[in-house]
Amino acid sequence: MKRQEENNNKLNANFFKKYGVYILSFIIPILLLLVVYYIKNVYPFGNQTIINGDAGGAYLPAYYNLWDIVHNNAYLFFNINVGAGTNIIDLGPLYGLLNPIDWLVLLCTRDTIPYMLNTILLIKIGLISLTCSILFKNLFKKTDNYLIILFSILYALSGFTLCYHTNFPWLTIEALFPLLILGIKNIFTKKKPLLYIITLTLIFLSSIYLSYMIILFILFSTFLYIIFYVDKKDRSKYIYLIGISTLISLCLSAFVTVPTIYKIITSNRLTSSGIIVDSIIPKDITLNKMIILCFYSVPFIYLFRYLFTYKENKKNVRYIFILLALLTISIVIEPINAMWHTGLYYKFPYRFAFIPTLVIYLTSLTYINKYGLNIKAFKSKITNIISLIV
Repeated sequence: MKRQEENNNKLNANFFKKYGVYILSFIIPILLLLVVYYIKNVYPFGNQTIINGDAGGAYLPAYYNLWDIVHNNAYLFFNINVGAGTNIIDLGPLYGLLNPIDWLVLLCTRDTIPYMLNTILLIKIGLISLTCSILFKNLFKKTDNYLIILFSILYALSGFTLCYHTNFPWLTIEALFPLLILGIKNIFTKKKPLLYIITLTLIFLSSIYLSYMIILFILFSTFLYIIFYVDKKDRSKYIYLIGISTLISLCLSAFVTVPTIYKIITSNRLTSSGIIVDSIIPKDITLNKMIILCFYSVPFIYLFRYLFTYKENKKNVRYIFILLALLTISIVIEPINAMWHTGLYYKFPYRFAFIPTLVIYLTSLTYINKYGLNIKAFKSKITNIISLIV
């Protein structure tokens, strides 16, 4: 009996040693958010909800419609309660209703759907941190687990998440993005595209707007990687592998994305009597774009420290610098930002900010994985001063 108990304790210890980093990465941000819920009297500690902005004006009606389809036998592709009736085929990819996590609203009563959104937000924040820890653990095997957990939580509670937490499909994309990075890595290291295909397909099914931005990132990042790291004789193989994998994902999701894109293109937002409407881009939004990135100082400190290792890591520093320049230049050059946002947008000036955020965190952990946390790793006072100021 005693031996069996010892064996069980060893199994539990081994299980936590193997999976503890993922468990803690999932649980800790949820606990932190629950503290906020408690302080702000948000359900289940009060009668407040996290509904604000688009969550109330766009997503909540979509959740009501989903509930009605299942419980009240409402029409699957047409809603007769909006105006004279409207096509609702875009509810899935535009409002994230193809995500099983959002189906949790089906388990509650119709009146309590707003409160269920509080729970859905908790789960999505936890998943963002979890998938990030999976990526970090896979890439940085020498880095201490507590740093993996810390950086995963920072990503889950980044400026993008805090500013856009009521845009639920965007949080789904944010959670899938680390797995996409891991899928790209598997293509270049193992020539195995399965994870990439599955993740990119889920991204297409989750959000049309952000999937477009993900494709731009894939083009930029893989092109640079092939130029910097792949031998000329092998470049065509990887271009083909990435291209065909992306095409497969597009085909797998086409049953939803094609009609949704058609509806967007023919909507009044883009056209009026066949004429493209004037841009609705607000002015003076550079600060709004920067705020989304500038929430935590630690990743930026080690990002700049790594950039200062140019002599030792020329190829890596060049790659990261060019990639980050492509991802952040839209902060100050508005036409480029508009290109990222399909030409026009309203109030969401940097909706792909989670992409450079993760690149910054990956660079920081690359530095820490190689040089450690020692502030005195560089003897240059100028380097230390610039890092701390930033």
